[in-house]
Amino acid sequence: GSEMCIRDRGKYSKIINTLIEDFGRDNVLVVSTEDISSNAIAVMEEICSFIGVNSDYYEGYTFQVENPTVEARFNFIYRMALLVNQKMERYLNKVPRFRNFLRALHGRINVQKANNNKKDKEYSRLNEYYKEDRLNLKELLYMNKYTIPEWLKHSDEDY
Repeated sequence: GSEMCIRDRGKYSKIINTLIEDFGRDNVLVVSTEDISSNAIAVMEEICSFIGVNSDYYEGYTFQVENPTVEARFNFIYRMALLVNQKMERYLNKVPRFRNFLRALHGRINVQKANNNKKDKEYSRLNEYYKEDRLNLKELLYMNKYTIPEWLKHSDEDY
């Protein structure tokens, strides 16, 4: 079918190239997570300008981190939380206070700060998996006169 495997959703060069082919370069805006993290209001103003809407809404707006990178202490509890979320998401979205309570409870019981150890096997495997796409993305952005984000400027090196 037309659904991508989860890993392929990280192959940005293919996704962006398809968008450019389907909609034209002038109708595709590429924004990096780095830019959003460092200056969210400026990025939102750029997006609003790009799509032709007023950006006044974002003046003084405070952005919150909704999905920080964390690790589970216990994988079983994490898998159960994912299953509960998957099965009950429609209901939980209708009752945000309960959803937030469950999220906070899970956070207290099972969440720890992520260990960003770049030497582990999974990181190495993913680094290798995306290596070619990073090179393709760098070239695609350059050829289409997009800004190349800092994380991609040295894409020929391992992270």
